[in-house]
Amino acid sequence: FTSLPSARHPTRVLDARNGLAWSYLYTGQIKMADAEFQDILRHYPWFAGAHEGAREVENQKLKKASFAHYYTDIGKNTIAHDKFKELAEEYKWSHAYSQMAWLDIKNQKYDNARSGFQKALEFDPTNKTAQEGLDQIQKTVFPEVYKAEQFFKSWAR
Repeated sequence: FTSLPSARHPTRVLDARNGLAWSYLYTGQIKMADAEFQDILRHYPWFAGAHEGAREVENQKLKKASFAHYYTDIGKNTIAHDKFKELAEEYKWSHAYSQMAWLDIKNQKYDNARSGFQKALEFDPTNKTAQEGLDQIQKTVFPEVYKAEQFFKSWAR
């Protein structure tokens, strides 16, 4: 797939690369699939197959995170944190960093939580969970500053 002549048949190559990415996904090579879909989308942002593939990659990651979520649900926060950390390190995944940071808030480790939310936002600037987490830290640690920021945000609208 990687040696196909892209200049002569760009649509064929695009389909071949998309097929390669799906093959990676179906064989459990999530990182390779994710990288291939993201590369396709960088060059061809309109390509629906790659968008669908990127969504399926996210679904596969969420399935892997279900164990960590289970541990969170039953109050085994240390185990959950470790599982999210594994996912964050393996996939450089915004969701996992956000979840770790929320667990850090539960343990009142606000500096770690802030770093985790900021890392999540590096990987996905649209991550609302991470932004809400940063707001929660501000509200908890610096309530006066938080109230002032909220006032100015509402005044600026």
